[in-house]
Amino acid sequence: MAQRAGLHLEYVQDTWKNLVAMGKQKKIDLLHTVFYTPERATFFHFTEPYKSVVNGIYVRDGVKGVTSLKDLTGKRVLLPKGDTIAELLPRLVPNAEFVFLDTYEAILKTLSLGEGDATVMDTAVANYLIRKNTLTNIQPAAEAQIDAGDRDPRYRLAVRKDWPELQSILQKVMNTITRDEIATLESRWFGLSILTSSARVALNQEEKKWLKANPVIRVHNEKDWPPFNYFEYDSPRGLSIDYMNQVAEKLGIQIEYVTGPSWNEFLEMVKRQELDVMLNIVKTEDRMKYLLYTDPYIKNPNIIVSSQESPYETIQALFGKTVTFPKGFFYEEVLTKSFPRIKRLPVEDTLASLKAVTFGRADAALGESAVVKTLINKNLLIGLRISGEVDIGNPDLTNLRIGVRKDWPLLQSALMKAMAAITPQELSQIRQKWLVVDEPPITQQTVVPISYGRLIG
Repeated sequence: MAQRAGLHLEYVQDTWKNLVAMGKQKKIDLLHTVFYTPERATFFHFTEPYKSVVNGIYVRDGVKGVTSLKDLTGKRVLLPKGDTIAELLPRLVPNAEFVFLDTYEAILKTLSLGEGDATVMDTAVANYLIRKNTLTNIQPAAEAQIDAGDRDPRYRLAVRKDWPELQSILQKVMNTITRDEIATLESRWFGLSILTSSARVALNQEEKKWLKANPVIRVHNEKDWPPFNYFEYDSPRGLSIDYMNQVAEKLGIQIEYVTGPSWNEFLEMVKRQELDVMLNIVKTEDRMKYLLYTDPYIKNPNIIVSSQESPYETIQALFGKTVTFPKGFFYEEVLTKSFPRIKRLPVEDTLASLKAVTFGRADAALGESAVVKTLINKNLLIGLRISGEVDIGNPDLTNLRIGVRKDWPLLQSALMKAMAAITPQELSQIRQKWLVVDEPPITQQTVVPISYGRLIG
């Protein structure tokens, strides 16, 4: 919705109780996943609902005979502070003992540790957190049939009361979202359970045991390497991110994306085993000392970017010239070993390498076709010329893979099996989302300045 409306979102994290209070005080502008109540309507404008909720009663192993809310009488029930259920349930079951905690995750962990008998919450939230934290001793007991009265138990967006224009904009954007788009979101977040996803991948007992012991994997997310791997709208984005999420879903594991360091810093983190997985990485001899590799999942041809006035079309034409590239990229290793006559200028990232050519600090940059084209268009860099695909010695250097820390071979083998389970249709959907489909072969191209006379005319 934010992308469609041209809005930039700044997410604020806190407990639900505090977030609602901040919304009432206009310290935050928008609440999502929120129920309508008459009391809240004095502080917020609400959109139409976008998702219905099924609340469930969850109990720990050993708690028997709970088939409805009335069976919670005499039980120790854990509830989230500030939630509408926490306001309703003590009136509906007055003889239960209620304990209020800050987060849903804390509730389920406390219940699992035996410090409570039951809880009531949205089944989608409960099921997700139970899987995420491997809380095997919590079971759904029954649907919680709650008479909500004048409260509407469907999820909406709530906008601060003095911003009715924002509510109007959001509602109009909501009305443009198609059923297919909603189905895509639901399939991603509510589709296959972990058990079903894992069943699609034929893991051996060692791999299953390893994944159960290591359910959260730390994966690198770059700041600015579109369309494969970048950070925008407060979240990791790109083809490699979607692909990794697809692999993780099939294995039933969680991904913790690490954003912020440069590419070279990421490599150092993997060496120190402070990071588990590198995406969109090229296999080289030096990196094999500390990384295990999967098979490639996409090709990304290498190209030369030079100025319009002084174009270079081959690697040999760069002998004696200054060539720039992101520090730690495989180009550094290849040029050092195979093309020592080329002067090297490592920089922070791909965008910095393109700017180095634009402003005359380097004669040319080595880069990957899809990334370079995206960054040139996004940043309106002018006067640059893109060569055709360039031969830098090894055709395997166009292949992007997943790299795994050297001491985790079972993760590498599990990832390979999950990658093999991705269907051609699933892969095609990811490619079509991020790459230009049926793009003509790369030829010599020039990015020329705008003719302002023609534009004004």
